[in-house]
Amino acid sequence: MKTPNERKKLLEEVESYKKNLSPDPSITGLKVTYSLASELDSYRTRTGSILLESIGDVTEMEKILKDLKFDYEKKFNKEISKENIKILKSGELREAAANLMLGFEQDSIHKAERELLDAQTFIDQIRQSYTDLKDKIRTIRQQIDIVALMETHGELDKGFKDRANRVRLTIGDPGE
Repeated sequence: MKTPNERKKLLEEVESYKKNLSPDPSITGLKVTYSLASELDSYRTRTGSILLESIGDVTEMEKILKDLKFDYEKKFNKEISKENIKILKSGELREAAANLMLGFEQDSIHKAERELLDAQTFIDQIRQSYTDLKDKIRTIRQQIDIVALMETHGELDKGFKDRANRVRLTIGDPGE
């Protein structure tokens, strides 16, 4: 499992992947557009890897939290059945006394809940970055398709369509 500092470093890494898209690839040049598409695809792959690892971490954290809660319930039931707790007049007092005896376990549960919430927030941020990268790749592919259409109508040079198809094969389908 990753520590909060490790998650922070990974988030900074993913946030550094921000790239601005060219409004018109025919102005900036196809070589730049192809390079950007390839770069974004590698960032998407890395972000997906971080996302999968983080989902595994959250699953493990959920299991740990479940185990902590189960252990707490067992200890709580054991405490509440002790004679010095049974003699208390009300159920609320008995529960409060049992909880007082299990303060460390409660603290462990609260800490695990906070860590789980932090990890789930991290996943949401990484998932959003992954989606943004997919959208940018999709936009680049659409730009290439538009320029290819322009080429079909004789507005651009003839070899552009072949280059556009090569880019499509290189970066794959962003919906994958």
